[in-house]
Amino acid sequence: KRIETLKRLLDWLAFFKVNCIGFEMEDKYEYPSHPIIGVPGAYTKEQMQELTRYALERHIQLVPVIQSPAHMAYVLKHDQFAHLRSDGSNYQVCMCDEEAIQLIFDMYQDMIEATPGVKYFHVSTDEVYYAGTCEKCDRPYNDENRSQAWVDYAKRAHRFLTERGRRMLAWVEYPLLPKHILQLPPDLIDGVMGSNPDFIANEAKVGIRQLAYSSTQGGELLFPNHFPAYYRGRQTRGRLEGLSQTVRRGLAMGANPIGSFAAAWDDCGLHEECFWLGWITVTQYAWTHLKPTVEQNVADFMDAFYGPGQGDMVEVYQLLIEGARFFEDGWDRIVSKERPRGYGNSNGKGVGGGRSDRLLETPELPGPKKLSVKPTFSTKYAERIERARALKKNNDRLLYMLNRNIGRVERNCYNLEVYLSIAWMERHFINTLLTLESAEQSLLSAAEADKEGRPARAVANLTEANNKV
Repeated sequence: KRIETLKRLLDWLAFFKVNCIGFEMEDKYEYPSHPIIGVPGAYTKEQMQELTRYALERHIQLVPVIQSPAHMAYVLKHDQFAHLRSDGSNYQVCMCDEEAIQLIFDMYQDMIEATPGVKYFHVSTDEVYYAGTCEKCDRPYNDENRSQAWVDYAKRAHRFLTERGRRMLAWVEYPLLPKHILQLPPDLIDGVMGSNPDFIANEAKVGIRQLAYSSTQGGELLFPNHFPAYYRGRQTRGRLEGLSQTVRRGLAMGANPIGSFAAAWDDCGLHEECFWLGWITVTQYAWTHLKPTVEQNVADFMDAFYGPGQGDMVEVYQLLIEGARFFEDGWDRIVSKERPRGYGNSNGKGVGGGRSDRLLETPELPGPKKLSVKPTFSTKYAERIERARALKKNNDRLLYMLNRNIGRVERNCYNLEVYLSIAWMERHFINTLLTLESAEQSLLSAAEADKEGRPARAVANLTEANNKV
Protein backbone atom coordinates (compact mmCIF):
# COMPACT_ATOMS: atom_id res chain seq x y z
CA LYS A 1 0.00 0.00 0.00
CA ARG A 2 1.11 3.53 -0.62
CA ILE A 3 2.05 5.62 2.39
CA GLU A 4 -0.86 7.96 1.56
CA THR A 5 -3.24 5.00 1.83
CA LEU A 6 -1.82 3.98 5.19
CA LYS A 7 -2.17 7.54 6.47
CA ARG A 8 -5.83 7.51 5.46
CA LEU A 9 -6.27 4.29 7.45
CA LEU A 10 -4.57 5.87 10.46
CA ASP A 11 -6.83 8.92 10.26
CA TRP A 12 -9.96 6.81 10.38
CA LEU A 13 -8.64 4.50 13.07
CA ALA A 14 -7.84 7.54 15.21
CA PHE A 15 -11.37 8.83 14.60
CA PHE A 16 -12.72 5.58 16.06
CA LYS A 17 -10.40 5.85 19.11
CA VAL A 18 -7.97 3.09 18.13
CA ASN A 19 -4.68 3.73 19.92
CA CYS A 20 -2.52 0.79 18.88
CA ILE A 21 -2.03 -1.07 15.59
CA GLY A 22 -0.25 -4.35 15.01
CA PHE A 23 1.55 -3.77 11.70
CA GLU A 24 2.55 -7.19 10.34
CA MET A 25 5.57 -6.65 8.14
CA GLU A 26 6.80 -9.98 6.71
CA ASP A 27 8.74 -9.06 3.53
CA LYS A 28 7.20 -5.59 3.12
CA TYR A 29 10.17 -3.86 4.79
CA GLU A 30 13.65 -3.36 3.38
CA TYR A 31 15.47 -4.84 6.45
CA PRO A 32 18.82 -3.02 6.10
CA SER A 33 20.65 -5.86 7.88
CA HIS A 34 19.35 -8.45 5.37
CA PRO A 35 17.95 -6.57 2.35
CA ILE A 36 17.23 -9.73 0.37
CA ILE A 37 14.20 -10.33 2.62
CA GLY A 38 12.37 -7.22 1.43
CA VAL A 39 10.39 -7.48 -1.78
CA PRO A 40 10.82 -4.87 -4.54
CA GLY A 41 9.04 -1.73 -3.42
CA ALA A 42 9.20 -2.65 0.27
CA TYR A 43 8.89 0.20 2.74
CA THR A 44 12.13 2.00 3.45
CA LYS A 45 13.40 2.97 6.88
CA GLU A 46 12.57 6.60 6.15
CA GLN A 47 9.00 5.73 5.10
CA MET A 48 8.40 3.66 8.23
CA GLN A 49 9.75 6.41 10.45
CA GLU A 50 7.51 8.93 8.70
CA LEU A 51 4.49 6.65 9.17
CA THR A 52 5.40 6.06 12.82
CA ARG A 53 5.55 9.81 13.49
CA TYR A 54 2.23 10.28 11.71
CA ALA A 55 0.64 7.61 13.90
CA LEU A 56 2.11 8.97 17.14
CA GLU A 57 0.77 12.43 16.32
CA ARG A 58 -2.67 10.76 16.36
CA HIS A 59 -1.92 8.94 19.64
CA ILE A 60 -1.51 5.60 17.87
CA GLN A 61 1.29 3.14 18.60
CA LEU A 62 2.43 1.55 15.33
CA VAL A 63 3.61 -1.80 16.71
CA PRO A 64 5.76 -4.02 14.47
CA VAL A 65 4.58 -7.63 14.17
CA ILE A 66 7.36 -9.91 12.93
CA GLN A 67 6.28 -13.45 12.17
CA SER A 68 8.85 -15.62 13.93
CA PRO A 69 10.15 -18.23 14.55
CA ALA A 70 7.37 -19.91 12.52
CA HIS A 71 5.44 -18.61 9.49
CA MET A 72 8.81 -17.61 8.09
CA ALA A 73 8.57 -18.76 4.48
CA TYR A 74 9.02 -15.12 3.49
CA VAL A 75 12.59 -15.44 4.80
CA LEU A 76 13.41 -19.12 4.45
CA LYS A 77 12.36 -19.26 0.79
CA HIS A 78 15.69 -17.62 -0.04
CA ASP A 79 18.54 -20.01 -0.80
CA GLN A 80 20.96 -18.18 1.47
CA PHE A 81 18.74 -18.97 4.48
CA ALA A 82 17.79 -22.52 3.46
CA HIS A 83 20.27 -24.03 5.93
CA LEU A 84 18.31 -22.40 8.78
CA ARG A 85 15.10 -24.31 8.05
CA SER A 86 13.79 -26.75 10.62
CA ASP A 87 13.85 -30.26 9.15
CA GLY A 88 14.03 -28.80 5.65
CA SER A 89 10.68 -26.99 5.89
CA ASN A 90 10.60 -23.29 5.08
CA TYR A 91 7.71 -22.85 7.52
CA GLN A 92 9.91 -22.53 10.61
CA VAL A 93 13.52 -21.81 11.51
CA CYS A 94 15.59 -24.27 13.47
CA MET A 95 15.21 -23.03 17.04
CA CYS A 96 18.43 -24.80 18.01
CA ASP A 97 20.51 -22.86 15.50
CA GLU A 98 22.12 -19.73 16.90
CA GLU A 99 22.48 -18.22 13.44
CA ALA A 100 18.71 -18.51 12.94
CA ILE A 101 18.00 -16.75 16.22
CA GLN A 102 20.45 -13.98 15.40
CA LEU A 103 18.78 -13.52 12.01
CA ILE A 104 15.43 -12.98 13.72
CA PHE A 105 16.94 -10.55 16.23
CA ASP A 106 18.55 -8.64 13.36
CA MET A 107 15.06 -8.22 11.90
CA TYR A 108 13.74 -7.11 15.30
CA GLN A 109 16.50 -4.50 15.54
CA ASP A 110 15.74 -3.24 12.04
CA MET A 111 12.09 -2.71 12.96
CA ILE A 112 12.92 -1.07 16.28
CA GLU A 113 14.99 1.50 14.40
CA ALA A 114 12.18 1.92 11.87
CA THR A 115 9.57 2.74 14.56
CA PRO A 116 11.14 5.25 16.99
CA GLY A 117 8.97 6.29 19.91
CA VAL A 118 6.88 3.10 19.93
CA LYS A 119 6.65 1.33 23.28
CA TYR A 120 5.75 -2.19 22.15
CA PHE A 121 6.98 -4.98 19.88
CA HIS A 122 5.03 -8.07 18.77
CA VAL A 123 7.26 -11.11 18.26
CA SER A 124 4.36 -13.31 17.10
CA THR A 125 5.48 -16.81 18.26
CA ASP A 126 2.43 -17.93 16.30
CA GLU A 127 1.87 -21.65 15.69
CA VAL A 128 5.37 -22.82 16.54
CA TYR A 129 4.35 -26.42 15.96
CA TYR A 130 7.72 -27.90 14.99
CA ALA A 131 10.12 -26.70 17.68
CA GLY A 132 12.54 -29.61 18.06
CA THR A 133 12.17 -31.26 14.66
CA CYS A 134 15.51 -29.79 13.59
CA GLU A 135 18.39 -32.28 13.51
CA LYS A 136 20.50 -29.76 15.43
CA CYS A 137 18.28 -30.09 18.52
CA ASP A 138 19.44 -32.38 21.33
CA ARG A 139 16.07 -32.93 22.98
CA PRO A 140 13.53 -35.30 21.38
CA TYR A 141 10.52 -33.78 19.66
CA ASN A 142 7.51 -34.15 21.97
CA ASP A 143 4.85 -31.98 23.57
CA GLU A 144 6.94 -31.21 26.65
CA ASN A 145 10.11 -30.21 24.82
CA ARG A 146 8.23 -28.34 22.13
CA SER A 147 6.55 -26.20 24.77
CA GLN A 148 9.82 -25.62 26.63
CA ALA A 149 11.48 -24.52 23.39
CA TRP A 150 8.69 -21.95 22.99
CA VAL A 151 9.36 -20.64 26.51
CA ASP A 152 13.12 -20.51 26.02
CA TYR A 153 12.71 -18.48 22.85
CA ALA A 154 10.12 -16.14 24.38
CA LYS A 155 12.33 -15.41 27.39
CA ARG A 156 15.32 -14.69 25.20
CA ALA A 157 13.29 -12.42 22.90
CA HIS A 158 11.93 -10.67 25.98
CA ARG A 159 15.44 -9.91 27.25
CA PHE A 160 16.46 -8.61 23.83
CA LEU A 161 13.49 -6.26 23.59
CA THR A 162 13.57 -5.11 27.21
CA GLU A 163 17.19 -4.01 26.78
CA ARG A 164 15.99 -1.87 23.87
CA GLY A 165 13.06 -0.29 25.68
CA ARG A 166 10.24 -2.30 24.11
CA ARG A 167 7.48 -4.19 25.92
CA MET A 168 6.89 -7.56 24.30
CA LEU A 169 3.64 -8.93 22.94
CA ALA A 170 3.28 -12.54 21.83
CA TRP A 171 0.66 -15.12 20.95
CA VAL A 172 0.72 -17.12 24.19
CA GLU A 173 -1.06 -20.27 23.07
CA TYR A 174 -0.71 -23.85 21.86
CA PRO A 175 1.73 -25.59 21.59
CA LEU A 176 2.72 -23.90 24.87
CA LEU A 177 1.64 -26.01 27.84
CA PRO A 178 -0.24 -24.17 30.62
CA LYS A 179 2.28 -25.15 33.30
CA HIS A 180 5.11 -23.49 31.38
CA ILE A 181 3.38 -20.10 31.58
CA LEU A 182 4.76 -19.86 35.12
CA GLN A 183 8.25 -19.41 33.61
CA LEU A 184 7.30 -16.31 31.60
CA PRO A 185 8.08 -12.70 32.62
CA PRO A 186 5.18 -10.78 34.18
CA ASP A 187 5.34 -7.76 31.87
CA LEU A 188 4.79 -9.91 28.78
CA ILE A 189 1.44 -9.17 27.11
CA ASP A 190 -0.53 -12.14 25.81
CA GLY A 191 -1.98 -10.94 22.52
CA VAL A 192 -4.54 -13.72 22.23
CA MET A 193 -6.65 -14.02 25.37
CA GLY A 194 -8.23 -17.42 24.84
CA SER A 195 -10.80 -19.58 26.58
CA ASN A 196 -8.47 -22.06 28.31
CA PRO A 197 -9.04 -21.59 32.06
CA ASP A 198 -5.63 -23.06 32.91
CA PHE A 199 -3.90 -20.48 30.71
CA ILE A 200 -5.83 -17.63 32.30
CA ALA A 201 -5.27 -18.91 35.84
CA ASN A 202 -1.51 -19.28 35.38
CA GLU A 203 -1.22 -15.90 33.69
CA ALA A 204 -2.95 -14.41 36.73
CA LYS A 205 -0.39 -16.07 39.01
CA VAL A 206 2.47 -14.56 37.02
CA GLY A 207 0.78 -11.18 36.52
CA ILE A 208 0.57 -11.41 32.74
CA ARG A 209 -2.13 -9.29 31.13
CA GLN A 210 -3.88 -9.99 27.86
CA LEU A 211 -5.42 -8.47 24.78
CA ALA A 212 -9.01 -9.56 24.22
CA TYR A 213 -8.44 -11.17 20.84
CA SER A 214 -11.21 -11.38 18.26
CA SER A 215 -11.01 -12.40 14.63
CA THR A 216 -13.25 -10.34 12.37
CA GLN A 217 -12.80 -12.91 9.62
CA GLY A 218 -11.85 -16.56 9.49
CA GLY A 219 -11.77 -18.57 6.30
CA GLU A 220 -14.56 -16.76 4.47
CA LEU A 221 -14.03 -15.86 0.83
CA LEU A 222 -14.89 -12.47 -0.71
CA PHE A 223 -16.65 -10.98 2.35
CA PRO A 224 -16.78 -11.72 6.11
CA ASN A 225 -19.83 -13.06 7.92
CA HIS A 226 -20.54 -9.88 9.85
CA PHE A 227 -24.21 -10.86 10.14
CA PRO A 228 -25.92 -14.27 10.52
CA ALA A 229 -25.29 -16.52 7.54
CA TYR A 230 -25.55 -20.12 6.44
CA TYR A 231 -21.90 -21.10 6.31
CA ARG A 232 -20.26 -24.46 5.66
CA GLY A 233 -23.38 -26.46 6.25
CA ARG A 234 -24.73 -24.69 9.32
CA GLN A 235 -26.41 -21.50 10.39
CA THR A 236 -24.02 -19.08 12.11
CA ARG A 237 -24.86 -16.16 14.36
CA GLY A 238 -22.55 -13.73 12.60
CA ARG A 239 -19.21 -12.45 13.80
CA LEU A 240 -20.46 -9.16 15.24
CA GLU A 241 -22.40 -10.98 17.95
CA GLY A 242 -19.28 -12.82 19.06
CA LEU A 243 -17.08 -9.73 18.84
CA SER A 244 -19.40 -7.89 21.21
CA GLN A 245 -18.93 -10.55 23.90
CA THR A 246 -15.18 -11.20 23.84
CA VAL A 247 -14.19 -8.81 26.64
CA ARG A 248 -17.17 -9.79 28.77
CA ARG A 249 -16.35 -13.49 28.40
CA GLY A 250 -12.70 -12.97 29.31
CA LEU A 251 -13.52 -10.96 32.41
CA ALA A 252 -15.94 -13.66 33.52
CA MET A 253 -13.14 -16.23 33.28
CA GLY A 254 -10.78 -14.14 35.40
CA ALA A 255 -8.65 -12.59 32.67
CA ASN A 256 -7.12 -9.16 33.14
CA PRO A 257 -7.08 -7.63 29.65
CA ILE A 258 -5.11 -4.47 29.00
CA GLY A 259 -6.84 -3.90 25.66
CA SER A 260 -8.28 -5.64 22.61
CA PHE A 261 -6.89 -7.07 19.39
CA ALA A 262 -9.09 -6.97 16.28
CA ALA A 263 -7.52 -9.41 13.85
CA ALA A 264 -8.28 -9.53 10.14
CA TRP A 265 -6.10 -11.99 8.28
CA ASP A 266 -6.03 -11.60 4.52
CA ASP A 267 -4.99 -15.19 3.73
CA CYS A 268 -8.27 -15.76 1.88
CA GLY A 269 -7.77 -12.71 -0.31
CA LEU A 270 -10.27 -10.31 1.24
CA HIS A 271 -9.77 -6.61 0.67
CA GLU A 272 -9.02 -4.63 3.83
CA GLU A 273 -12.07 -2.42 3.22
CA CYS A 274 -14.19 -5.44 4.16
CA PHE A 275 -12.91 -5.32 7.74
CA TRP A 276 -13.94 -1.87 8.96
CA LEU A 277 -17.19 -2.91 10.60
CA GLY A 278 -15.42 -5.72 12.45
CA TRP A 279 -12.47 -3.58 13.50
CA ILE A 280 -14.69 -0.85 14.90
CA THR A 281 -17.03 -3.28 16.62
CA VAL A 282 -14.10 -4.79 18.51
CA THR A 283 -12.92 -1.30 19.44
CA GLN A 284 -16.39 -0.24 20.58
CA TYR A 285 -16.68 -3.12 23.05
CA ALA A 286 -13.12 -2.67 24.25
CA TRP A 287 -14.06 0.82 25.44
CA THR A 288 -17.58 -0.03 26.65
CA HIS A 289 -17.91 -3.80 26.90
CA LEU A 290 -21.49 -3.87 28.26
CA LYS A 291 -23.13 -1.56 25.73
CA PRO A 292 -24.49 -0.60 23.25
CA THR A 293 -26.53 -3.33 21.58
CA VAL A 294 -25.01 -4.83 18.46
CA GLU A 295 -27.78 -3.25 16.41
CA GLN A 296 -27.04 0.21 17.80
CA ASN A 297 -23.33 -0.30 17.25
CA VAL A 298 -23.96 -1.14 13.58
CA ALA A 299 -26.23 1.87 13.11
CA ASP A 300 -23.66 4.18 14.70
CA PHE A 301 -20.90 2.78 12.50
CA MET A 302 -22.87 3.25 9.30
CA ASP A 303 -23.64 6.88 10.14
CA ALA A 304 -20.08 7.65 11.22
CA PHE A 305 -18.28 5.84 8.41
CA TYR A 306 -20.51 6.74 5.46
CA GLY A 307 -22.35 9.81 6.75
CA PRO A 308 -26.03 10.23 7.62
CA GLY A 309 -26.96 10.31 3.93
CA GLN A 310 -26.30 6.60 3.48
CA GLY A 311 -29.23 4.31 2.98
CA ASP A 312 -29.80 0.55 3.10
CA MET A 313 -26.18 -0.16 4.00
CA VAL A 314 -27.08 -2.97 6.40
CA GLU A 315 -28.91 -4.70 3.55
CA VAL A 316 -25.89 -4.08 1.30
CA TYR A 317 -23.70 -5.96 3.78
CA GLN A 318 -26.24 -8.77 4.11
CA LEU A 319 -26.52 -9.20 0.35
CA LEU A 320 -22.75 -9.18 -0.02
CA ILE A 321 -22.57 -11.95 2.58
CA GLU A 322 -25.28 -13.93 0.81
CA GLY A 323 -23.48 -13.73 -2.53
CA ALA A 324 -20.09 -14.48 -1.00
CA ARG A 325 -21.32 -17.61 0.73
CA PHE A 326 -22.92 -18.81 -2.51
CA PHE A 327 -19.63 -18.21 -4.30
CA GLU A 328 -17.75 -20.15 -1.63
CA ASP A 329 -20.17 -23.08 -1.49
CA GLY A 330 -20.76 -23.24 -5.23
CA TRP A 331 -17.48 -24.93 -6.14
CA ASP A 332 -16.55 -28.60 -5.95
CA ARG A 333 -13.58 -29.25 -3.68
CA ILE A 334 -11.18 -31.96 -4.80
CA VAL A 335 -7.83 -33.22 -3.57
CA SER A 336 -5.28 -31.11 -5.39
CA LYS A 337 -3.46 -32.73 -8.28
CA GLU A 338 -1.18 -29.72 -8.70
CA ARG A 339 0.02 -28.98 -5.16
CA PRO A 340 1.86 -31.45 -2.91
CA ARG A 341 0.85 -32.20 0.66
CA GLY A 342 1.98 -29.76 3.30
CA TYR A 343 4.63 -30.46 5.91
CA GLY A 344 2.08 -31.13 8.64
CA ASN A 345 -0.46 -29.40 10.85
CA SER A 346 -0.88 -28.36 14.47
CA ASN A 347 -0.60 -31.98 15.59
CA GLY A 348 2.88 -32.32 14.17
CA LYS A 349 4.98 -33.28 11.18
CA GLY A 350 3.35 -35.57 8.63
CA VAL A 351 -0.14 -35.11 10.08
CA GLY A 352 -2.77 -33.74 7.73
CA GLY A 353 -1.36 -31.28 5.23
CA GLY A 354 -3.75 -32.22 2.44
CA ARG A 355 -4.58 -29.45 0.00
CA SER A 356 -7.73 -29.04 -2.05
CA ASP A 357 -8.65 -27.11 -5.17
CA ARG A 358 -11.98 -25.61 -6.24
CA LEU A 359 -13.49 -26.32 -9.64
CA LEU A 360 -16.66 -26.93 -11.62
CA GLU A 361 -17.07 -29.81 -14.04
CA THR A 362 -17.84 -28.36 -17.44
CA PRO A 363 -20.59 -29.66 -19.74
CA GLU A 364 -19.85 -32.78 -21.74
CA LEU A 365 -18.64 -31.96 -25.25
CA PRO A 366 -19.67 -33.86 -28.41
CA GLY A 367 -17.20 -36.04 -30.27
CA PRO A 368 -15.99 -35.45 -33.84
CA LYS A 369 -18.26 -38.09 -35.34
CA LYS A 370 -21.26 -38.06 -33.03
CA LEU A 371 -22.97 -35.09 -31.38
CA SER A 372 -24.81 -36.98 -28.66
CA VAL A 373 -24.14 -35.64 -25.14
CA LYS A 374 -25.63 -36.14 -21.69
CA PRO A 375 -26.91 -33.26 -19.50
CA THR A 376 -24.15 -33.78 -16.93
CA PHE A 377 -23.78 -30.15 -15.86
CA SER A 378 -27.45 -29.31 -15.40
CA THR A 379 -28.03 -32.62 -13.63
CA LYS A 380 -25.13 -32.43 -11.21
CA TYR A 381 -25.57 -28.75 -10.41
CA ALA A 382 -29.36 -28.49 -10.61
CA GLU A 383 -29.71 -27.16 -7.06
CA ARG A 384 -26.94 -24.58 -7.50
CA ILE A 385 -28.38 -23.44 -10.82
CA GLU A 386 -31.79 -22.82 -9.25
CA ARG A 387 -30.13 -20.99 -6.39
CA ALA A 388 -28.20 -18.86 -8.89
CA ARG A 389 -31.44 -17.86 -10.63
CA ALA A 390 -32.91 -16.74 -7.32
CA LEU A 391 -29.76 -14.91 -6.22
CA LYS A 392 -29.49 -13.04 -9.49
CA LYS A 393 -32.45 -10.88 -8.44
CA ASN A 394 -30.82 -10.12 -5.10
CA ASN A 395 -27.57 -9.32 -6.86
CA ASP A 396 -29.44 -6.93 -9.16
CA ARG A 397 -30.69 -5.12 -6.06
CA LEU A 398 -27.22 -5.10 -4.51
CA LEU A 399 -25.67 -3.55 -7.61
CA TYR A 400 -28.41 -0.94 -7.73
CA MET A 401 -28.00 0.03 -4.06
CA LEU A 402 -24.22 0.27 -4.31
CA ASN A 403 -24.32 2.42 -7.44
CA ARG A 404 -26.91 4.67 -5.83
CA ASN A 405 -25.03 5.03 -2.54
CA ILE A 406 -21.70 5.74 -4.25
CA GLY A 407 -23.25 9.00 -5.36
CA ARG A 408 -24.92 9.74 -2.03
CA VAL A 409 -22.53 8.93 0.82
CA GLU A 410 -20.54 11.77 2.34
CA ARG A 411 -17.49 9.69 3.26
CA ASN A 412 -15.55 6.61 2.21
CA CYS A 413 -16.88 6.32 -1.31
CA TYR A 414 -13.86 4.16 -2.15
CA ASN A 415 -15.13 1.56 0.31
CA LEU A 416 -18.31 1.20 -1.73
CA GLU A 417 -16.32 1.00 -4.95
CA VAL A 418 -14.50 -2.00 -3.48
CA TYR A 419 -17.83 -3.53 -2.48
CA LEU A 420 -19.13 -2.94 -5.99
CA SER A 421 -16.21 -4.93 -7.39
CA ILE A 422 -17.07 -7.77 -4.98
CA ALA A 423 -20.71 -7.65 -6.02
CA TRP A 424 -19.64 -7.97 -9.66
CA MET A 425 -17.42 -10.91 -8.74
CA GLU A 426 -20.44 -12.57 -7.16
CA ARG A 427 -22.45 -11.76 -10.28
CA HIS A 428 -19.78 -13.30 -12.48
CA PHE A 429 -20.05 -16.60 -10.61
CA ILE A 430 -23.84 -16.55 -10.84
CA ASN A 431 -23.57 -15.88 -14.57
CA THR A 432 -20.98 -18.63 -14.96
CA LEU A 433 -23.39 -21.25 -13.64
CA LEU A 434 -26.31 -19.97 -15.69
CA THR A 435 -24.24 -19.57 -18.85
CA LEU A 436 -22.75 -23.06 -18.68
CA GLU A 437 -26.22 -24.50 -18.10
CA SER A 438 -27.51 -22.57 -21.12
CA ALA A 439 -24.55 -23.68 -23.25
CA GLU A 440 -25.28 -27.28 -22.32
CA GLN A 441 -28.87 -26.84 -23.47
CA SER A 442 -27.55 -25.65 -26.84
CA LEU A 443 -25.34 -28.74 -27.05
CA LEU A 444 -28.33 -30.95 -26.30
CA SER A 445 -30.30 -29.15 -29.01
CA ALA A 446 -27.43 -29.75 -31.44
CA ALA A 447 -27.46 -33.45 -30.62
CA GLU A 448 -31.21 -33.60 -31.16
CA ALA A 449 -30.94 -31.77 -34.49
CA ASP A 450 -28.20 -34.15 -35.62
CA LYS A 451 -30.33 -37.12 -34.64
CA GLU A 452 -33.19 -35.70 -36.75
CA GLY A 453 -30.92 -35.23 -39.75
CA ARG A 454 -30.79 -31.43 -39.63
CA PRO A 455 -27.06 -30.67 -39.93
CA ALA A 456 -27.48 -26.93 -40.49
CA ARG A 457 -29.53 -26.61 -37.31
CA ALA A 458 -27.01 -28.72 -35.42
CA VAL A 459 -24.12 -26.50 -36.54
CA ALA A 460 -26.11 -23.41 -35.55
CA ASN A 461 -26.69 -24.86 -32.07
CA LEU A 462 -23.01 -25.71 -31.70
CA THR A 463 -22.07 -22.18 -32.71
CA GLU A 464 -24.60 -20.84 -30.23
CA ALA A 465 -23.06 -22.92 -27.43
CA ASN A 466 -19.59 -21.69 -28.32
CA ASN A 467 -20.69 -18.05 -28.37
CA LYS A 468 -22.26 -18.33 -24.93
CA VAL A 469 -19.02 -19.24 -23.26
